[in-house]
Amino acid sequence: MMPIHYQRQLSQKSRRTPVSTNSMYLYHLLHYHTFISHFHIDNIVGLDSLLHQRIIIDLVQKESNQSPGITVMKLQKHSSFTLKPNRLPSLKMLKDYGLTEEEKGTYGDRQLLGFDKLELLGRGGFALVWLASKGNQKVALKQIAKPQQSKEAKFSYIKSDNIVQIMGVEHSNKDTWIIQELGGKPLSKVLYTMKGEFYKGERVYAISETQQLLDMYEHPQKLIELMHGILNGISCINDKRVTHFDLKPDNILVENNIPKIIDFGSAFSNEDKDQFGMITPEYMAPEALDIMHNWTKYSNQYNSQIEALTQMHGTPKIDVWSYGAIILDILHGVPNWLSYKGKIMRQGRPQIKYGLFAVKGRDLSKIIQKQQQLQLNSVVRQNCNYLSLVKQNQLLDLLKQCLAYDPAQRSEAKELLKHEFFNQI
Repeated sequence: MMPIHYQRQLSQKSRRTPVSTNSMYLYHLLHYHTFISHFHIDNIVGLDSLLHQRIIIDLVQKESNQSPGITVMKLQKHSSFTLKPNRLPSLKMLKDYGLTEEEKGTYGDRQLLGFDKLELLGRGGFALVWLASKGNQKVALKQIAKPQQSKEAKFSYIKSDNIVQIMGVEHSNKDTWIIQELGGKPLSKVLYTMKGEFYKGERVYAISETQQLLDMYEHPQKLIELMHGILNGISCINDKRVTHFDLKPDNILVENNIPKIIDFGSAFSNEDKDQFGMITPEYMAPEALDIMHNWTKYSNQYNSQIEALTQMHGTPKIDVWSYGAIILDILHGVPNWLSYKGKIMRQGRPQIKYGLFAVKGRDLSKIIQKQQQLQLNSVVRQNCNYLSLVKQNQLLDLLKQCLAYDPAQRSEAKELLKHEFFNQI
């Protein structure tokens, strides 16, 4: 059961929904009195009326000086209450969780029946992700603030040790809830931390490599294993003729150096005929950005953006490009989207860097230009001195196959798993 058990019963057959804010306030007022240490209000019926609220408040005020037993007995006579002994309510509903005011308005303080929200794990464009518990089991609980069909559920049949598994999808009056296994921290947080500071009189983002990333530099085999795991997850997705379409460091969780891909909210199968979902352009392949940027032209020939992609370029290799862009994040030390100055320490000296595909205003045509102008050789040589020259050359070849501007020249994920860079896995 939820930590807060009070609910409004609309009818015998109707769905139960959380009570209104006024009713919640009334409940906590009642909780303040001594009788609640023995009893807890399990159902409140018909408390949306201010008249009902006034009657009950008056009743509690009158009875506050009497014994708990007398108060409970008299309250039981009120048709609005069902009282059950020895079941104290959790007060987690009063917790702030670090939400913005806008998020509080959108997501409220709603809970999925049977789960207890513990803390906020992350947020996306249309969802919050919670660490939650059900009994002794901890899960990730994704809250989408409107009932809708979930693509996560649609593609939950894809199984891999490198994909977070969907355990269930529930729909309530105001939300869709996706129950997922826990998968660790986002890759972006595994790699580095960022904070604003002043450097030489101007505002910059100070980027600090995490101890985990420094450990990978010292033991490159760990980095290679991480890269292989991400690619394996992509291969499992693409082998089912599905494109994830929003691969980025935030959508890869890492625990004990095992990566797991999450968030299929923008995914599609090769047979789908829809428009593209939400993307992060700095990790998106140029052919998809081109269709989005020039859709006015392409819409005269194709009914949807996915149809245009598959008709123009065959089996999509979008995810392979995104994989290459993620590896650039790891090597370059600065996220691809950072269009402001980033200060990172390399070999004991501060370096000012920008994201490799960063453009202020996120103009898609300018991002495409940066993709065309990418100098992979210099990226590898300047940032991979912890690798042997042989491994550097292998990595450079791998990235060239991932980041080929022409998708026809780009390799598939299952082919790249056999690349010599991964020979020692």
